[in-house]
Amino acid sequence: MAVTASKLLTSINIKYKTGVDANGKDISKSKKVGNIKVTATDADIYAVGTAIGGLLKYQILEIQKSDDNLLINA
Repeated sequence: MAVTASKLLTSINIKYKTGVDANGKDISKSKKVGNIKVTATDADIYAVGTAIGGLLKYQILEIQKSDDNLLINA
C-alpha cells in the first residue's frame, strides 16, 4: 500500500513574551496566521513571521509552521 500526502494548507503560530509573572516565569501569548501559500518555503515563512513580530511590541519566542495534509492510498 503506497500512501501519498497532498498539502492542503499551511499556517504559522507566533509565540511572544508579554511579561514575567511573580515567580519569574515568562508570560507568553501566541498569534496564529493562516492562509499561507502551501508552496512557500520555510525561509519565506520565517521571514513573514519575523516581519509580523517586528510589528509587535513584544519579544518573539518562537515561530511554528503547521501543515495540514490529505493522505491518499494510491
